[in-house]
Amino acid sequence: MFQETKPAFTEAANVRQLGHWLGMSRNRVKDFADALGVLPAGKKYPEFRLITGVLGVDVAEADIEPMTHKLMTLAEAAVILGYSAQDLKTKIEEGAITVPPMYVFGKRSRRFLPHQFLAFSRNPRGHYDRYDFLPGFLMSGDELAQEAEQRPDALKEKFKADNLVEPAHVILEGGKKIYIRAHAKTIFKKSKSLEKPDSDIEPPVFSGGVLGQIARSAASGSQA
Repeated sequence: MFQETKPAFTEAANVRQLGHWLGMSRNRVKDFADALGVLPAGKKYPEFRLITGVLGVDVAEADIEPMTHKLMTLAEAAVILGYSAQDLKTKIEEGAITVPPMYVFGKRSRRFLPHQFLAFSRNPRGHYDRYDFLPGFLMSGDELAQEAEQRPDALKEKFKADNLVEPAHVILEGGKKIYIRAHAKTIFKKSKSLEKPDSDIEPPVFSGGVLGQIARSAASGSQA
């Protein structure tokens, strides 16, 4: 069961604290922050950078302190509502249950802001503090397909078949999925660089002499 905790960091987080906050290993969390375009100031990540760059929340309208507590996992949220983690995941994705926004940072990394989810579970009407996302932080599925230069249905199939990493996203009420723009751009940029055709690679330049003749002979043989 979820245990209410103290803030994972105050003012700024080092890599260990960042990993604790997000529930990720130290090795993964730095790469993830880099992919979101969230950079440290020296050896620490200022809290405003994390709240805006990872959560996308407009800090001008929010109380920062509750957001610095360790994020709640899907399994912890499921226990609170009396579901299995898989059942709750399915209900959220299908829009069969209304819960606070669920951040999906990876296939096994689904997170909630704990103060939001606890308020939702305890309030008789399910009320909780809602926050506006920063303009441009998120993008729709159609925008994602345009960014990837793919048809929306083809892109979904690639995600389903694990042929392409699905960018981090947020699932809102009704099962609406919206993607974190910075993470999507990073993933598609890497994907395009890996798909660069071999024809773009310049052929090797061989020197003269016996070694050059052997190299040219080997190259022509491999191309036959």
